[in-house]
Amino acid sequence: EQQQIIALSEGRHLVLAPPGTGKTEMLAQRILWAVGHGVDPARMICLTFTIRAACNMQERINRRIHARLPLTIGNVHHFCAALLREQRWLPPAWSVIDEPTQRVFLEEVVAGWPAARRHLLLDSGGQLPVNELLAVCRHLRRRELAIPLELAGDPRGERVYRRVPDVMEELQQVYRRHKEAFHVLDFDDLLTYAYAFVVQQRRLPASALYTWVQVDEVQDLNPLQWAIIEGIQAPGAHGVYLGD
Repeated sequence: EQQQIIALSEGRHLVLAPPGTGKTEMLAQRILWAVGHGVDPARMICLTFTIRAACNMQERINRRIHARLPLTIGNVHHFCAALLREQRWLPPAWSVIDEPTQRVFLEEVVAGWPAARRHLLLDSGGQLPVNELLAVCRHLRRRELAIPLELAGDPRGERVYRRVPDVMEELQQVYRRHKEAFHVLDFDDLLTYAYAFVVQQRRLPASALYTWVQVDEVQDLNPLQWAIIEGIQAPGAHGVYLGD
């Protein structure tokens, strides 16, 4: 069964298998098979959900070829960051902040507000629901960019937005300006802007679209990530998607 999947070269296929059955090794073998059969490595991409899995796959390929192929291997966020920089859609001086720093940036914004206004954002336990606030900011920014609701998420699903929508609208704007002042993007921004440029504005030239696509851990991808993956594929691209 694994050999049959390794030798696939056209069409789109979903492969489901339990953990520990060799999916990562199979993906590495597929890349080696494709290169050996004349597929251009520059038009190949292999995405997964975690950086660790991507590094594991890269190491397996390097051990067998003893060279670094010009193919793209990484998790979705890493790929979006690289794409934004390579295409010069992201200013070179800008950096990407991790989730803990993202929380700090939002907390700094709220700390600068008057106490009465900060109080409106607290949950029933008197705590600042940072994850919920970040989710609303993400939804609202994507709504500003006219990303479809099924991809952007609905801010009305969060309690704090239903309670104080006007305050949340203001918070999203101030949080975005705060990041811009420090020339940073967060992980949500990477997906948001990659989708805007790739799918909405179709800025990728045909020569930069991928003809051989492999995606691992597909059960963990969200609809926006799927839309980006669809947007980077050339017409008639071959794709294999693996999940637990």
